[in-house]
Amino acid sequence: MADATLENQVTILANQTTILAALTAIRAALTGAGSVRVDHNFGSTDALRIVDGDGDGIDGVWIQCFIKSDYDAGNRSASFAKGSTQTTVTGRWLRPLYLDPGVYTLCCFKQDAFGPDIREITVVEG
Repeated sequence: MADATLENQVTILANQTTILAALTAIRAALTGAGSVRVDHNFGSTDALRIVDGDGDGIDGVWIQCFIKSDYDAGNRSASFAKGSTQTTVTGRWLRPLYLDPGVYTLCCFKQDAFGPDIREITVVEG
């Protein structure tokens, strides 16, 4: 009986490891796997907040981040995106991106409502 319990515990640990690896991969696919946090406050307070002409936030804007050289070369499919997020009703990002140092292009859009608005950012350590 003890062997069956040990076998179950090993199976549970293996499943937990598999689930953790899958969740880590999903997080990286959504928000990036880099070391620098980038959100609507990147550079200065609300610098990348998405607002309308009156300064009101726009909800539901999709933000995709690409390495600038990929974007410039026309590589704009989801497989080239280094992360993505959306805005909340305040125009602030729902979740941050985690990027490696480099130059990136942000493509911000909401179908029939906003954009595309293209922004370039330079990410540095520290």
